[in-house]
Amino acid sequence: MSPDSLDTETASTEPSTPAPPTDAPEKYRPRRERTTRTPLKSLKGWRLRHNLDQREAARIIGVSQTTFARMENLKRYPRPSLAKRMKVITGLSIEVIMGIDR
Repeated sequence: MSPDSLDTETASTEPSTPAPPTDAPEKYRPRRERTTRTPLKSLKGWRLRHNLDQREAARIIGVSQTTFARMENLKRYPRPSLAKRMKVITGLSIEVIMGIDR
């Protein structure tokens, strides 16, 4: 038999790993992907809809990336003048920007 006659599609060199049984302990079960839903009416939702990373969004708004990340995660709140500017830029309400209406 010549090497050309071997079917390379059916010959697998990788060992197949069997799926763990369903009664396996928790630590051996495959993890589910974490899917977190981002509210559309949020600073993060605005950023993701416009396909921006935090650095780009921070530059548009006029703050540092660290400050933007903290505002996005509601760890820091913008001063009133910045909140008004963010409202104009993002189209979000002041309540949403301040984390009041989530």
